[in-house]
Amino acid sequence: MKKLILSTVALAAVAVGGIAIAQGGRMAPPSTKAEATAQVAERFAELDTDKNGQITAAEMTAHREARMEKRAERRAARGKDKPGRPMRGGNMGMRADANGDGQLSLAEMTAQAVTRFDRIDANKDGTIDAAERTAQRDKMKERRAARMGE
Repeated sequence: MKKLILSTVALAAVAVGGIAIAQGGRMAPPSTKAEATAQVAERFAELDTDKNGQITAAEMTAHREARMEKRAERRAARGKDKPGRPMRGGNMGMRADANGDGQLSLAEMTAQAVTRFDRIDANKDGTIDAAERTAQRDKMKERRAARMGE
C-alpha cells in the first residue's frame, strides 16, 4: 500500500511539473487537495538535496540562496543593476516541523499544505475557486498592512 501511495504521489508530481514547465517554470496554484499534495511532494524532492527523507534548515537556506543568486543573474541580464526586493520568509517552512526535531519530513510538509488548503477552501467543497483565492489574498494583504502599521 505504501508503494502505491508513493508511486501515485510521484506520478502526480511529474504531471504537476509538466504543467509548471508549460507555464514558464512557475507552478499554478493548486485548485484541489490532490494538486496541493502533489506540489508538496515535488517541492520536497527539490529541497531534500541529500535524499535522506528529511529537509534541514541548512538545505532550505542553500535552496533560498541559490534562488536569490539566479534571481540576481536574471536581473543583471535584463540590465537592472539595482538589487531586487529581498526574498521573504527566512526559514518559514520550518514552522511545519511538528515534532520539533529541526527537520521537515514529507508528512509534516503535507500536513501543513492540507491545513492551509482547508483554511482557504471556505465552502469546503474540496476545490479552491477564484473567489476563495481572492478572499485569501485580501486577508493576507490585511495582515501585512497590520504588521507594517498601515
